[in-house]
Amino acid sequence: MTDADGAVEFQSIYPGWYTSRTVHIHMKVHHGGTGADGETYEGGTTSHTGQLFFADELSDEVFATEAYVRSNEEGKLTNDEDNIFGDHGDEPGFLVALEGSAADGFVGTITVGVDPTAIASEGGMEGGAGGRPGGPPPGGTPGGPPPDGDGASDATATVDAG
Repeated sequence: MTDADGAVEFQSIYPGWYTSRTVHIHMKVHHGGTGADGETYEGGTTSHTGQLFFADELSDEVFATEAYVRSNEEGKLTNDEDNIFGDHGDEPGFLVALEGSAADGFVGTITVGVDPTAIASEGGMEGGAGGRPGGPPPGGTPGGPPPDGDGASDATATVDAG
């Protein structure tokens, strides 16, 4: 959940990809719910559903490391080839800004403006960039998690816009 300033922090492995998609993370922004225990969010409405993307050069650097040795490029698209990212590369709010290196890890930041009075469509991950669909990955992802199996290849960040 966000802090009083609307900021959220979370840790994740560098995401993989699935066939016919580029590297991305799904996110949903919820508003008006409660988080009694500080971790579980209940109620409210979904104000935004979208996807966050990473520069192709950084993804190439990560996938060249030993941690991703079982990942191959089969089925992976560049951002420009992706049907969700498409022609949005020059627009703000699509690429996560990363600092660091594949060897030492990255810290990523992005600012997302969301209208908390909006109500996004429910069911899956509709409403990706440009309002196009972007469903969760099918099973058997070729760009899955590193060999140690920690984490998921397509994390979902849920934030409270309240």
